[in-house]
Amino acid sequence: QIIAPTGLALGLDIGRWTDERRDVKKSTAAALQHLSHLYTLYNHWDFALAAYNGGSPRVSQAIARNKTHDYWTLVELGAFRKETNDYVPQFSALAFIMFNREIFGIGTPDAVPAESDRIRLAHPVRIDALARLAGTDVDTVMRLNPEMIGPVTPPDRENYALKLPSGSADRI
Repeated sequence: QIIAPTGLALGLDIGRWTDERRDVKKSTAAALQHLSHLYTLYNHWDFALAAYNGGSPRVSQAIARNKTHDYWTLVELGAFRKETNDYVPQFSALAFIMFNREIFGIGTPDAVPAESDRIRLAHPVRIDALARLAGTDVDTVMRLNPEMIGPVTPPDRENYALKLPSGSADRI
């Protein structure tokens, strides 16, 4: 959940051919970097979460306008949108559940590393042709490269690193 301008400011590639907000690892790292910055700015998790959801200008203006650093007082005063008012406690509840999984009967998921090969492409290539050569399907290639948009590897990137199922790069 990162809007394009924030994603670009955080160093994610967002363009016509790729959108790294769709890559779970890259977008999670960017989100954590952003949330960490917001916490440093406000020194309070509720404000950091509110700023993540509704924007730091809105949070800073609410604090200045109402002359209080009490997050819940600002909520009561209507300083934030309903979406932000809901987001902060929902996030906190989810964090509580995840840190107390055993109480809620939620097991620890088994981490299964996604094995893949990487190939460097000097020129744009159609995904369906690559998938056929690699002995896989388009859906698998797109799942391994969630940042890609469209049927062709990014033509605006030299030496694009494409992930393929483990063992399939030798076929290309």
